Amino acid sequence: MNPNKLTTKAQEALQSMLSLAREKGQQSLEADHLLRVLLDQSESVVPATLQKIGVSIPNLIRETDQSLSIFLK
Repeated sequence: MNPNKLTTKAQEALQSMLSLAREKGQQSLEADHLLRVLLDQSESVVPATLQKIGVSIPNLIRETDQSLSIFLK
């Protein structure tokens, strides 16, 4: 994958994903890392779309955080 060919938002998400994994002391990137950073992008279409279909963003954030904590064990 060539990161230079990604959109600015995708590059930001990838960078945030790497930072999140580092903060948690994790060496591998998981889908949960990506989901978590996309949920934090308030101007992104991801949270808005999920809300439109009835997903509780705070609950999803909490569940994603719990899932990420499992990788630490």
